[in-house]
Amino acid sequence: MSSSQILSLLQNPGMINLKILSEKSSLDVYEDTLNELLEKAKSQFQMILKTPESEISFSSIVEKYLNQDEELSILYGFLHHLNGTCSSEKTRSIVEKFQPKMVEYGNMVNLSPEYFLLLTKLEKKKDSLTPEQKRSLDLLLRDMRIAGVHLKGKKKQRLEGVNQKLSELSQRFSNNILDSRKKFSYHFSSQESLKEMPESDLHAAATEAKERKKTGFVFTLSPPSYQAIMQYCTDSEIRKRFWQANVQIATKGKLDNRPLVLEILQLRKEKANLLGFDTFPEYALQDRMAKTPDQVLAVLSTFASAAKQKAQKEYEHVCQFAQQSELHHWDMGFYSEKLKEKKFHIDNKKLREFFPLEQVISGLFQTAEILFGLTFTKISPPTYSKDVLCYEVYREKKLLSYFIFDLFARPEKRGGAWCNDLRHRRKGQVPIVVNVSNFAKGVTGKPPLLTHYDVQTMFHEFGHGLHVMMSDNTYVNTDGFHTEWDFVELPSQLFENWTWQQEGLELFAKHFETGETIPNETISALSQSRKFLKGLFLLRQNEFGFLDFLLHLESPPKSVEELDAKTLAIANTYSVLKKPSYYRMYASFSHIFSGGYAAGYYSYLWAEILEADVFRQFLKEGILSPKMGKEYAEKILMQGAKKDGAELFQDFMGREPNSDALLLKLGLDEG
Repeated sequence: MSSSQILSLLQNPGMINLKILSEKSSLDVYEDTLNELLEKAKSQFQMILKTPESEISFSSIVEKYLNQDEELSILYGFLHHLNGTCSSEKTRSIVEKFQPKMVEYGNMVNLSPEYFLLLTKLEKKKDSLTPEQKRSLDLLLRDMRIAGVHLKGKKKQRLEGVNQKLSELSQRFSNNILDSRKKFSYHFSSQESLKEMPESDLHAAATEAKERKKTGFVFTLSPPSYQAIMQYCTDSEIRKRFWQANVQIATKGKLDNRPLVLEILQLRKEKANLLGFDTFPEYALQDRMAKTPDQVLAVLSTFASAAKQKAQKEYEHVCQFAQQSELHHWDMGFYSEKLKEKKFHIDNKKLREFFPLEQVISGLFQTAEILFGLTFTKISPPTYSKDVLCYEVYREKKLLSYFIFDLFARPEKRGGAWCNDLRHRRKGQVPIVVNVSNFAKGVTGKPPLLTHYDVQTMFHEFGHGLHVMMSDNTYVNTDGFHTEWDFVELPSQLFENWTWQQEGLELFAKHFETGETIPNETISALSQSRKFLKGLFLLRQNEFGFLDFLLHLESPPKSVEELDAKTLAIANTYSVLKKPSYYRMYASFSHIFSGGYAAGYYSYLWAEILEADVFRQFLKEGILSPKMGKEYAEKILMQGAKKDGAELFQDFMGREPNSDALLLKLGLDEG
């Protein structure tokens, strides 16, 4: 495989051959290809800077700028995707070598006073631009101001160095988590403690054991494996070992992330100071719906107060059920599962029999077809894993997008679930959208059976996907992923609601053997269970929100010991069940230290206020109302980032957000 062949693949307007891009022969020439594309992007940027004043137009200085590095963005984006889903020494090595060059390139274009001057000259001709062009220009100007284009001399030089170092630390943080998680496993030679374990989880553990040349069962800290132990392993001591290992991921030896966190916090504060802000949150909120730290803290505090009262009662209820005066963290999942089964007559092992993967996917697509007129055609292009599923997405017989599912857990795959676009939407270009999850594979001879939480996760990430697939944008920076960070979770969290409602569930919740639709009484029980232990859940989310925000708002700790103490104090402030001294989950908090959620984890709660309010409109008209789907699509999804989030919400709802719907949804209105 040569660079020219890779370039030919990237220029294909159809579905890209992801298998060829992931092969060793391709990876061997990635650096050369990336360097070639980087030099091409730099050269094109320099040409833009030479644009005569008489030729300044949106096409000459904005559109060309937004498209100058498209091939580079696709290849580098796929490399990062591959490193997150099929991580290897090779992919890591390429990322580590090339990432500094990408940061340097970002500094060059984002901090270019010459380019900023061209934009300000175009701004004076704004009246000649279309509304979307004005918005695209405004976003570019805003982003460059936030990036620090006004800085000069030593301050600018130092900012470039800080950006470079933060990028390096973020990548190391992510790698350490993956490597640390792999170090832990537990071997069961018998099923004595696994009698209540679902068949699919046992099968996965048996397969893991065989791969390690052992008999019996091996469980790990991969998300489905860990969750199965915490809910179904009958031995409290074993659950304890798993819980302790999970809250101490990346805290030891060469894989210790805590010194990295100290450095990241210090550098983020320095970056904010260089840009004229006292704290990192003040800087981060410049392009959010929330405008001040006080606004964020007020929202978090309001819900934390209501959640803590409810959580205390819930904890006491679980203790009472378990006939114990107090419970440990590693016991909560186990007894909560049993209490849920008794209270609502929901057996999750039986419930998942109504969620065979293929049927859920069919129902997901059918929901999108009813609401938004989308149709999905399965295709079989070569991909990087045999588990990957690919589709063409059509609307009114027009190819709208390519869509990819990468659903199953793998040892070399980072935990969690996410949505990404491997190719952006812009004029004349069809996007490639991917949803990634970490579900457990099915038992041989049976289809993969999802938990209800898995189903929610699938709908959540698909909601993100819809935002990109349906965004009717002409320019890259006005698509759905360029909305404010605390607005971007609205479409994803909104779409989870269809997994709780009868109309939604009846489309896909059918028994994998009999084809029987999920019984009405089960749906009713599931709906009632939605508020089950929601106080504890929301308090946990508040813990993460406050941890993120306060670590960035207050002065950075000066030592690992001080950092441990501070994070533990925050965690225990927002918990009815005290955390032990070794609780250090922040060392694996990818969202804020290797993702994009720094001083932004609050956005899940912020967006949930928005989505609960929006979903109330769907409930009035019917959750499968094509009329509501059309209105929501036209006023929010298809708008992408062509308007501010607040304006988009106002267009759809006709008013500002109201938190009452979320309080009702979570059962916090009951006290």
